Amino acid sequence: MPGLHGKVIGRCSFKWLVLGIAAVTVTLNEFVIYAAQSWRWPVIPRRLSKDTLHILLVADPQIQGFQDEAALLGYITRWDSDRYLATNFRLAYSYTRADVIIFLGDLIDEGSKCSDQEYEWNYRRFKSIFHSAAKHIYVTGDNDVGGEGSERKSPQKVQRFQKYFGASVAVHKVGFLDIIKPSYDLGEQYKGEKQQAIENMTEELSTRFRLLVNHHTFINRHDGTRNPVLDKLKPHFIVTAHDHKGYWYTCKDCQKQARWPIKPLTNLQGFLHFNLKDPQVLDEVAVPTCSYRMGVPHMAYGVIILDKSGNLDYTVLWLPSRFKMLMVYGIVLGTLVALWLLRTSYFACVKYPKLRR
Repeated sequence: MPGLHGKVIGRCSFKWLVLGIAAVTVTLNEFVIYAAQSWRWPVIPRRLSKDTLHILLVADPQIQGFQDEAALLGYITRWDSDRYLATNFRLAYSYTRADVIIFLGDLIDEGSKCSDQEYEWNYRRFKSIFHSAAKHIYVTGDNDVGGEGSERKSPQKVQRFQKYFGASVAVHKVGFLDIIKPSYDLGEQYKGEKQQAIENMTEELSTRFRLLVNHHTFINRHDGTRNPVLDKLKPHFIVTAHDHKGYWYTCKDCQKQARWPIKPLTNLQGFLHFNLKDPQVLDEVAVPTCSYRMGVPHMAYGVIILDKSGNLDYTVLWLPSRFKMLMVYGIVLGTLVALWLLRTSYFACVKYPKLRR
């Protein structure tokens, strides 16, 4: 009987050890790491008056769809990706106290090719992930309406996007700021309906400053198509996405050369400061993706703080690496399996001494 009592205690102790390790691992990976990462974010200045705008920038969330994910595994991968996006978004929105949130395109990974029913499901997921009381502005990306590779952009895709997310070409007024959405793709020509749409936008520009938001870069285009658009809209600052990494472009006379040096922002920790009243300089920042599924090691949300005097501060809120968290799960699981095998072998040897020979 004493031997049996010892075995029961040993089994219970091992079970509680496993449960304890599992509980600690899940708590760290699913709660503590997210909060700890947010403690490292740059301090957002307190809003002293209504003369300051806080803007949260969401680039390339690309919520995963139903066609490119494995049938059964897709339920898990979609859930995990959605939870990662939602958890970080809640923290970023609460931290920045944003007045407006700009989604810089590629909202749905399969938005350009999925069925209408799948689009409806993806849209509901998107709204549940990125829920807030702030004003939302949505930019089209190539994953939403086509325009890159074999997925051609079409009026039908644009109309479906607009049904759910509003006009693809528009001017949004937020206080003293005009937020301009030209929906201008790489290689797109300034002619026909696009030219007319942009010329119509100029009639709506009335506030002190103009922020141009687009999925694809403007300053770093090498095809010369940016010049007529910039001439017409005359933005004071540009925000883009698409490449999934953070960049900063500056041109002092955008008409004189096609491409300008790229300054990577992979190690940005503080704020970049810009003066929008300088007519000789135009700056563009590309915001990193906020999704860990985009194949890049660094994910983030972008933040703009703009006051009525034209002082613009830009920074990024770096996010934790989900793949490192999943790696921890694998290591812990492998360790527990190894312990279980060792424990099983030990008790087998105790119960059957002949096995030791």
